[in-house]
Amino acid sequence: MQKLFNLGNRAVRWFRKENTNAALILLYHRIAKLPADPQLLSVSPAHFAEHLEVLRQYTHPLSLQQLVDALRSGNLPPRAVVITFDDGYSDNLTHAKPLLAQADIPATIFISTGYTEQEQEFWWDELERIFLQPNTLPQTLSLKVADRFQEWNLENVATYHQEEYDRDRHWNVLQATNPTPRHLIYRALHQQLFGLSGAEIAATLQKLQEKSGQGTIARLTHRPMIKEEIVQLAEEGLIEVGAHTMTHPVLANLPIAAQQVEIERSKTTLETILGHSVNSFSYPFGTPQVSYTSQTVELVREMGFNCAVTTSPELVEGSCDRYQLPRIGIRDCNGDEFAEQLQELLPVA
Repeated sequence: MQKLFNLGNRAVRWFRKENTNAALILLYHRIAKLPADPQLLSVSPAHFAEHLEVLRQYTHPLSLQQLVDALRSGNLPPRAVVITFDDGYSDNLTHAKPLLAQADIPATIFISTGYTEQEQEFWWDELERIFLQPNTLPQTLSLKVADRFQEWNLENVATYHQEEYDRDRHWNVLQATNPTPRHLIYRALHQQLFGLSGAEIAATLQKLQEKSGQGTIARLTHRPMIKEEIVQLAEEGLIEVGAHTMTHPVLANLPIAAQQVEIERSKTTLETILGHSVNSFSYPFGTPQVSYTSQTVELVREMGFNCAVTTSPELVEGSCDRYQLPRIGIRDCNGDEFAEQLQELLPVA
């Protein structure tokens, strides 16, 4: 691969040293260059190529299953790094896979299988499409979320013009302010839907789509993979496909029986699509005791997975629970910035 950038000398010195006590699992979601990314889920293809070059030259990339085997044997390689993706966006196939293949670096992609049946957007993207894209909404918009009735008078922001969108498109949820009342509604609804079951979210979105007049058409830039694409994703064996529930709920908010359905059906659906066993699981949202519980972990273990990953931003050490492996979330940045982040994350022996 042609070198795309220059690493600082400090980063190069660090990467040449060996650390035998810890590994990193990296968490990505999307590889795409988007005009707006309010949830900060996307890394551009150009930057992802630079990330892969850093990993290829200065770390020991492993597959998730290789890491699990190394943890079992107590023989963790120095500077071990694993790449994972959550959710199952179609750009994982069209953009991420070719770059991974070019760098010869494996990855595991966790898929929420309830979105593979038809072309629809994930619920957080639906909210962005309805409220943060240029369009015209009713002057008054009412909606019942769970048992709470809400009504918004949009008045002068009922129509969101292209020039206003262009002005606000770099806004994201980490910013304290909201450029328009639409952003405030988007943020509030996102928080409310976060705690609901998949069925409740779907019902709420259906009402919102009807009342807003925006329909259900999925943007090609935001759609999840369909079944045929999941098969293509797993071809050649470089990418492992893992389960990520059916509807991407907060499992901790569901009864244990509902959790079992979400986890088990995601596994069996993928196994039917792929024709082989699925061994890895990712907890949606992934925060211990908030997004999942000890009962959830036991369910995952009982269903035959051999590992599961969280979003706890920590290193993977030999004593880590294979069913609660921590991961570091990666946001859009160039190769030099990515190298500096790795330098800070992995201690030097």
